[in-house]
Amino acid sequence: MSVVSFSVDEDTKKELELLSQEERRSKSDIFRDMYKTYTFNRTLTKIQRIGKEKFLALGIESIDDAEAFLG
Repeated sequence: MSVVSFSVDEDTKKELELLSQEERRSKSDIFRDMYKTYTFNRTLTKIQRIGKEKFLALGIESIDDAEAFLG
């Protein structure tokens, strides 16, 4: 594994240390989970945007339109 260094404000540092103690996990482990969640949400947002564009291109603007389209 690689080491990455970054800066955070004092409140964030304290919150991360508290989380680490409460969950009995390393700060690195908590950060890895936060990063996975961030990248998942980012990907989901992209998929939703693309889906919306495709639906609108097909004239699907509501749940009723989607149900009618899908039969």
